[in-house]
Amino acid sequence: MRTRIAQNLAGFGPAGTLVFLAICGASAVFTPAGAALVLVWAWLSLTPSRNIGLVRPGSWMNGLLLGVLLGLSEKFILKAIILPLLGAPPAIAAFGDLAANPRRTPKRAIVWPILKIPSSPIADIRRTEQIGGRAVLWMFLGHR
Repeated sequence: MRTRIAQNLAGFGPAGTLVFLAICGASAVFTPAGAALVLVWAWLSLTPSRNIGLVRPGSWMNGLLLGVLLGLSEKFILKAIILPLLGAPPAIAAFGDLAANPRRTPKRAIVWPILKIPSSPIADIRRTEQIGGRAVLWMFLGHR
């Protein structure tokens, strides 16, 4: 029974296409749901994790260094090149007071992320109102 389900899900037949569309739709709405559906699909279709790209890295340290390097370069490219072209302000207004009062930095480092996580959609809406038509690109570039 399970192998029959696996065969139906692994191909490009109606079941495979339906699962593909469900994963794409879930990813568009909530990315972690799409990722979870991919893992469920791989389990049901008996697809080895290696076939979907889940392999153990050869070197954890090289992976960590590459991730940090790519993250820093992405942030630099966004802040120095792309966001000025979109008309973004050069500094983050939420941190402007820290230059005048650096003693507030440790408190802000602890409290601000906790308060920022639930308000993220509200902040995105506010940004949309502030910069108009370019806001959609602004939000998809991951500037928060």
